[in-house]
This record gives sequence, structure tokens and C-alpha cells, in this order.
Amino acid sequence: MKKLLAIILVIAMAMSLFACAQGENQTGTEQESQKVSFTIGSSDSNENDDQNEEEDATTPSSSTKPVDAPVDEPDSVALHTMPVYGDENDLVKGSCSNAYGDSFDGPYYKLISYGDNYRDFEYLSQAATSFTLDGSYRYLTGTFFAREDQAESYTIEFMVYADGELIYCSEPIGRKTRSVDFAIDIGDCEVLTITSRSYDYTSVGTNPGIILVNATLHTSYSGQLTPGVKIDPNLVPLSSLRIYGGGDLHVGVVEDSYGKVYKGIYADLCSYGDYVGDFDHQDYLDFVNDGDYRYISGTFFTRNKQSESYQIEFMIYADDRLVYSSGMIGRRDGAVDFEVELGDCNMIRIMSRSRDYTDSGTNPGIIVMDAFVSRQKP
Repeated sequence: MKKLLAIILVIAMAMSLFACAQGENQTGTEQESQKVSFTIGSSDSNENDDQNEEEDATTPSSSTKPVDAPVDEPDSVALHTMPVYGDENDLVKGSCSNAYGDSFDGPYYKLISYGDNYRDFEYLSQAATSFTLDGSYRYLTGTFFAREDQAESYTIEFMVYADGELIYCSEPIGRKTRSVDFAIDIGDCEVLTITSRSYDYTSVGTNPGIILVNATLHTSYSGQLTPGVKIDPNLVPLSSLRIYGGGDLHVGVVEDSYGKVYKGIYADLCSYGDYVGDFDHQDYLDFVNDGDYRYISGTFFTRNKQSESYQIEFMIYADDRLVYSSGMIGRRDGAVDFEVELGDCNMIRIMSRSRDYTDSGTNPGIIVMDAFVSRQKP
């Protein structure tokens, strides 16, 4: 019996030892599996946590992003990228050049304008392109010049309007005028318009035109603005009124007898007498006013090549009323500024008269420069 109990005890102990050995092996395998599993799981979890932290730091969620978040506007943009207001768009793709062979990369604007056979601003074809700005930009810069293939004698002006108000008008330029850089304050305008104006006309394809390149809008501008970019909207060039009769206007450069240079549109009123000293040829220009303007102003002087002894008189008529007379003046009297009230008149006449005569090309004449009309006193 004792022997049997001893055998049973040995078997039980062996089974117990075997079970312990099996348990240790299973535990080690589980621990190794858990260790491997933790290592892989820990790596994935760290990457996801880092990525989530970066997204939280840099990218707001769609649920917290403001609906009307402001969009940063660039400080400067090309004019041709703005929405066009209306149907006209004078934009041309490609490069261009002026009469001196200077090349400019495009796109650019070609603003062709011309008068009629009466050299009249009122009945002309006037190219214009308008843009919707909505007050986003304050300054306009660029470069303009006349068409390289327009007629040599033709001139044209470049003009800018802000919300229908004329804020810039260049001097008349021709194809031989060098390229003109400009920088102007356009205010907080809603609609900006670029245009040109000329009273010259031809039917052979050489009508005058303005070429505008590198036109750029700016929210701020630290450079110097173009001198004289602002003009008085009360003043209207006399040359813009329809010419009813008389001579012609001229465009170019002219000097007085003291060498002072004047540029722009001017009248050259050449008058002379006969052999016996009476008034003979009296040069004049008539402009249609129709009661629109009450004042006229400008500058006049005698031809710088007229004979020293010759005398000439400058006069202004409102309808049939003489409203101004300079009296007889000579080439050494210098330039005279004038400002005259016209009243309500339908016609404005500027004229000259002289009793002197010569056939040597030095007949007396009056040059009228910078003539403006206005509704109010200048």
C-alpha cells in the first residue's frame, strides 16, 4: 500500500512539474507577443498623435473657420486682370513698340480716337475701357505713347476718369513724343476709365491712338506722383468746343519773343493791313458755346518773328459784344494772362487785327495758349 501511494505521489509531482513548465512557456510567448504588439502599436499611435497636433496647430477645422474670413489683396495688380465694366475692351495681346524702336511686352491697351472732318472733339470716335475696382486700389501707374504708325502731324491726349470725373489729362502728344511714365492718385473709386481724345482725322488708316503699357494698380505708392495730374473739372479747354468758322488750331511748341516755351494746343491769329494802313485781313476763330460757359481765360503774346515795329490787337467777342481788347501791342510787350466774363452767349470769337503789312513772312500775329472756358470764375 505504501508502495502504491509513493508511485501516485511521484506521478502527481511529475504532472505538476510538466504543467508548470507548460505555463512558463505560454507566459513567455504571450509576453513576447505583447511586447511586439506594443512596439508596433506605440509607433502608429505616436505618428497619429503628432499629425493631429500639427493639424490642430496650423489648420483650423471647418467647423471653427469663419464664414466670411478676409482674403488678403495683393499690394499691386496688373490693370488688365480687373473685371471690365461694360462691353468695350481695348486690350491687345503681344508686344508693341514706339516710333523710336523701344519695345514693350504686352498685353497693352490701344486707344484709337479721332475727330471728324471739322477737327471737332464733339463729334469723334473716342476709345475707352472701364474697370470695376470697388475701391480696392488707390493709385495707377504705367507708360503711354502715341501709335508709331499714326500721321506725323497728328496729336492725341491720354485721359483717366474716376467714377465719371476727369482726374488726369496729358498734354497732346505726337508719334515723335518719347514714352511718358505716370503715377496718379485715383482715389477710392468704384469704376476707373482710361480713354484718349484727338480732333485729327484721316481715312487712310493712320488715325491717332494712345498705347498704354505696364498699367498697374496699387493699394499704396511711395514714389512721386506725376506733377499736375489733377485738373480743375471746372475748366474746359476752349479747343474742345466745336469750331464754327475761321482758321485752325495748331498743336506743338511755340516760343514768345523772350524765349519762353509753350507746348500744347494754340491759335495763331495772323492779321495785317493794306498798303494804305487800313485794316485788311483779320484772322479769327468762332466757337459754339450755346450758353454753356460764362468765363474764358488763357495767355496770349505776339509772334516772335514779327517785325519789331508792327502792332497788333487781340479781341474777344461774346456773340456780337466786344468783351475784351488788349489794345495795340508789339513783340516786346511779352505774354499777357487774361480772364474775361462772357455772360450768356451762343458764340465765342477770338480774333486779332493790325494795320501793318509786309510780304516778307513777318506779318503780325497773336498766339493764344492755354485757353479755357468755365461755368464759374476761375
